[in-house]
Amino acid sequence: MRLTLQETAKLLDLPMGMVERWIRQGRIPISKSGEDCYFKKAALEKWALTHNFSLLKKEADRQETGETVLVSLRSAMEFGGIFHEIPGKNVKEVLEAVVSRNI
Repeated sequence: MRLTLQETAKLLDLPMGMVERWIRQGRIPISKSGEDCYFKKAALEKWALTHNFSLLKKEADRQETGETVLVSLRSAMEFGGIFHEIPGKNVKEVLEAVVSRNI
Protein backbone atom coordinates (compact mmCIF):
# COMPACT_ATOMS: atom_id res chain seq x y z
CA MET A 1 0.00 0.00 0.00
CA ARG A 2 1.34 3.44 -0.96
CA LEU A 3 1.20 6.27 1.56
CA THR A 4 1.56 10.01 0.98
CA LEU A 5 3.75 12.27 3.08
CA GLN A 6 0.67 13.52 4.94
CA GLU A 7 -0.61 9.99 5.63
CA THR A 8 2.83 8.92 6.83
CA ALA A 9 3.18 11.90 9.16
CA LYS A 10 -0.25 11.18 10.62
CA LEU A 11 0.55 7.48 11.03
CA LEU A 12 3.79 8.35 12.84
CA ASP A 13 2.07 11.14 14.81
CA LEU A 14 4.77 13.57 13.68
CA PRO A 15 4.73 16.98 11.98
CA MET A 16 5.18 16.77 8.20
CA GLY A 17 8.29 18.96 8.48
CA MET A 18 10.00 16.37 10.65
CA VAL A 19 9.18 13.56 8.21
CA GLU A 20 10.52 15.71 5.35
CA ARG A 21 13.72 16.32 7.31
CA TRP A 22 14.10 12.57 7.97
CA ILE A 23 13.69 11.95 4.22
CA ARG A 24 16.49 14.42 3.43
CA GLN A 25 18.67 12.82 6.11
CA GLY A 26 17.96 9.31 4.80
CA ARG A 27 16.55 8.24 8.16
CA ILE A 28 13.22 6.89 6.86
CA PRO A 29 12.56 4.55 3.90
CA ILE A 30 10.95 6.08 0.82
CA SER A 31 10.25 4.80 -2.67
CA LYS A 32 10.39 6.78 -5.89
CA SER A 33 8.44 6.56 -9.10
CA GLY A 34 9.89 9.06 -11.52
CA GLU A 35 9.64 12.44 -9.79
CA ASP A 36 7.14 11.22 -7.18
CA CYS A 37 8.07 9.91 -3.74
CA TYR A 38 5.85 7.71 -1.62
CA PHE A 39 6.06 5.41 1.37
CA LYS A 40 5.37 1.68 1.30
CA LYS A 41 3.30 0.82 4.34
CA ALA A 42 5.00 -2.55 4.84
CA ALA A 43 8.46 -0.94 4.73
CA LEU A 44 7.31 1.79 7.11
CA GLU A 45 5.93 -0.80 9.56
CA LYS A 46 9.24 -2.71 9.45
CA TRP A 47 11.21 0.53 9.93
CA ALA A 48 8.99 1.53 12.88
CA LEU A 49 9.49 -1.86 14.52
CA THR A 50 13.28 -1.73 14.21
CA HIS A 51 13.38 1.87 15.49
CA ASN A 52 11.02 1.30 18.45
CA PHE A 53 8.41 3.57 16.90
CA SER A 54 4.68 2.88 17.18
CA LEU A 55 2.29 3.63 14.36
CA LEU A 56 -1.12 5.08 15.08
CA LYS A 57 -4.01 2.99 13.84
CA LYS A 58 -7.35 4.17 12.56
CA GLU A 59 -10.21 3.88 15.03
CA ALA A 60 -12.04 1.46 12.69
CA ASP A 61 -9.01 -0.86 12.62
CA ARG A 62 -8.81 -0.88 16.43
CA GLN A 63 -12.53 -1.61 16.80
CA GLU A 64 -12.36 -4.56 14.39
CA THR A 65 -9.60 -6.24 16.37
CA GLY A 66 -10.74 -5.05 19.80
CA GLU A 67 -7.20 -3.76 20.25
CA THR A 68 -6.25 -1.15 22.81
CA VAL A 69 -3.66 1.26 21.47
CA LEU A 70 -1.37 3.52 23.46
CA VAL A 71 -1.78 7.19 22.66
CA SER A 72 1.19 9.51 22.49
CA LEU A 73 1.44 12.36 24.98
CA ARG A 74 1.28 14.84 22.11
CA SER A 75 -1.99 13.35 20.82
CA ALA A 76 -3.47 13.27 24.30
CA MET A 77 -2.60 16.91 24.88
CA GLU A 78 -4.12 17.93 21.52
CA PHE A 79 -7.28 15.98 22.33
CA GLY A 80 -7.59 17.00 25.96
CA GLY A 81 -7.38 20.24 27.81
CA ILE A 82 -5.97 21.77 30.94
CA PHE A 83 -7.64 21.04 34.25
CA HIS A 84 -7.23 23.31 37.25
CA GLU A 85 -7.66 22.81 40.99
CA ILE A 86 -7.35 19.03 41.00
CA PRO A 87 -6.87 18.00 44.63
CA GLY A 88 -3.71 16.28 45.77
CA LYS A 89 -0.50 16.92 47.66
CA ASN A 90 1.72 14.88 45.33
CA VAL A 91 1.70 13.33 41.88
CA LYS A 92 0.15 10.06 43.08
CA GLU A 93 -2.78 11.83 44.79
CA VAL A 94 -3.41 14.07 41.78
CA LEU A 95 -3.44 11.10 39.40
CA GLU A 96 -5.79 9.18 41.71
CA ALA A 97 -8.12 12.20 41.82
CA VAL A 98 -8.11 12.48 38.03
CA VAL A 99 -8.85 8.78 37.57
CA SER A 100 -11.64 8.76 40.14
CA ARG A 101 -13.29 11.77 38.46
CA ASN A 102 -12.98 10.22 34.96
CA ILE A 103 -11.36 13.37 33.63
